[in-house]
Amino acid sequence: PDLNTFVTGQHSIFALNHSNKATKNIIACFIAEGEISSQEFRSKVQERVFYLENSPDFKYKALKETFTSFLGWAFWRKDPNFDLAHHVRDYDYDDKNRIPSPCRESDITKLMGELLSVPWTGNRSPWEILLIHNYQEKGPLCTVLIFRLNHAIGDGYSWMEFMMGVTRSEFPVPKVKLGQRKLNIWARLGMLLKIPYDLAKNAVVTVGKTGVSHQRKFLTGELISVSPNLDVKIVKQIKNHFQVNYGTVICAAIFGAIERAFAASDLKVPEKLISLFIIPLPNHPGGMCVH
Repeated sequence: PDLNTFVTGQHSIFALNHSNKATKNIIACFIAEGEISSQEFRSKVQERVFYLENSPDFKYKALKETFTSFLGWAFWRKDPNFDLAHHVRDYDYDDKNRIPSPCRESDITKLMGELLSVPWTGNRSPWEILLIHNYQEKGPLCTVLIFRLNHAIGDGYSWMEFMMGVTRSEFPVPKVKLGQRKLNIWARLGMLLKIPYDLAKNAVVTVGKTGVSHQRKFLTGELISVSPNLDVKIVKQIKNHFQVNYGTVICAAIFGAIERAFAASDLKVPEKLISLFIIPLPNHPGGMCVH
């Protein structure tokens, strides 16, 4: 088959299924004042990003590739019929996910949750920018740009860099900094000796009867919840009051919200719950990658 290189590194974690499967997607939206045609935006993408595609410095090669499985291994594969019109276009999922006219923020939020489970077109690079022209909240009509990307292609920071290149704008993105825990030598030694136990314990939870592989059989779809903005000042106040780190406060808030959702639904709160947190690493190398 016409395969390129192996899918390696962090990309391989998200390439466990064929690229047309609607799993592990990233979705975001931008709202722009006025009318932006798909042809106009497509031209900007070509002029400001893809014009360098023949250069050795081109950082978005993955946007012209898909991935597939062969003999149990994931491989990159060139999109045989790449056309920007396939990827940058007006919203065209009305047959399954219709939106009202005019649409509002609540409609877009609901739509984004629904789009996460829409499958990709086979043999096509799994990313798209969808333009919606009838958004109106309070003022004049605006254009909504919805960005959807399979996580095996790239991450959220890659998308933001891509958009900054297309729009020639700077986005206020906070810099990621990992906290440094101050542990004495005995605490460090204890953590090292505890690693085998933690690995064994997590393995039992993952592959046992309560693991994800068993629970997924009973799931009928994804449940999406979008929370309002959380004031960083409040998080820091709680952090300083209890003398804990920033991440601890965020995790506690998430678990508290999940517990409240169970209680509001008159469901028993489970003693254990399998969860996963995505934490970005500092020093993103740029380009379309998973860091």
